[in-house]
Amino acid sequence: MDSDEFSRTAILSQLNAASDLKVEASFVNIDTALSQKDFPAPDMVLINTADAELLENQSIGQAINHLPQSKIALLAANPSMQSLDDAYEMGIAGVISKRVGTAQLAHYVRAMIQGYWVFIRPESGAPKGRCSGLESRYKKYIRALDPLKQQLLRCVALGMTNSQIAEKVFISEGAVKRYLTDMCLDLGISKRVQLTLIASDAGLVTAADLIADSSANRDGVG
Repeated sequence: MDSDEFSRTAILSQLNAASDLKVEASFVNIDTALSQKDFPAPDMVLINTADAELLENQSIGQAINHLPQSKIALLAANPSMQSLDDAYEMGIAGVISKRVGTAQLAHYVRAMIQGYWVFIRPESGAPKGRCSGLESRYKKYIRALDPLKQQLLRCVALGMTNSQIAEKVFISEGAVKRYLTDMCLDLGISKRVQLTLIASDAGLVTAADLIADSSANRDGVG
C-alpha cells in the first residue's frame, strides 16, 4: 500500500463516492486479480504502481493481454516522458500523476471511459530527464503558432481524436492530420503522446481543463 495520498483506501473512497461509477473489485496486486476464476472484465482497470514498474512490471502487460475490452490506467508518482511514451505504445489509456490528488480521480476515470487519453504529470516542473533547452524551444515554437494551430494542439492535449478535433474546429479530418504531422516534424518528434505533453507543458491545457471538458461532455454540454 502506498504511503502517499493515493493509498488504496483513498482511491476506493473517492471512486465509491461517485454515483455514476461502480468499483467491481479491489485486489492487492495484478496477479491476484487475474488469478480469480470469475474475474470480471470492467470498463476500467486502475493500477496503482511505482514509477519504476511502468516499463518493467510484466503484470501490466498481462493485464492488457487478458483484458482487451478494458481500459488500463496507471497511477504513478512522477512518470518520465519516456515512461509515458512507452505506456502509450503499450495501449495504456492513461497515466495519472499521484500528485494531482484523489479528489480529481473520478473525473479522470470518467474521461478515460469516454475515450480520452489522460497523461497527467505533476503540475510543478518538467519530467525527470527533460532537457530545459528543448522545453524552451518547444514553448517558443508553440507561442508563435497561429490561433487555429494552438487550438488543434489544445484538443490533442485534451485527448481528442482527429475526427473529434475536425468536428470541433470545422475543418476536415485530413487537414487536422496534416497540421499535426507538420507540427511533429517541426518539433522533431514522432509520437502523438509527445505532442500532448508538449502542449500541456506549454500551458495550452491544464488538468483543470481536462476535468471541465470531460464533465461538460458527460452532462451533454457543447
